[in-house]
Amino acid sequence: MKRYLKPILAVVIISLSFTIFSACGEKEANNTPAPPTETTDLDNTEEPKKEDSEENNKSEFLKFELGNDIGKTVVKLSFKAQEGDDWTEIKLFEDVWQSGFIIPVEVELKNKKNPESGWYIRTVFEDGTEELFEGVKLTEGSSVILTEEGPVY
Repeated sequence: MKRYLKPILAVVIISLSFTIFSACGEKEANNTPAPPTETTDLDNTEEPKKEDSEENNKSEFLKFELGNDIGKTVVKLSFKAQEGDDWTEIKLFEDVWQSGFIIPVEVELKNKKNPESGWYIRTVFEDGTEELFEGVKLTEGSSVILTEEGPVY
């Protein structure tokens, strides 16, 4: 009898362990929170003023791809919509943009429209020299390659 007691006890302990672990997994799976739902106040019949609405104050973003075929590594990339505007610097991945690579770019329009005459793009290279591209046409989802001769669409 003692001979069978240890194996039987081991089987019971292992079975209970598996039962406990599988029960814990089921409980976690069944207790996932429901996604949040939107609620509306039916008693509030007042319409929001268009001047104060968040939609008018939201900044839109222009997303596109930009390629570097200039033959130099760029260490600083800046944009502006009009000549009198301030430059907006774009954060480069690993602080450099090597020639031969395309990067995704997102420019905040700051309640401005995409200029019909095109954008000003300034690149600063590793050796400290700069190149200015004027009138670069950028649209949502477009791809533009910057070359020594100018932008290629």
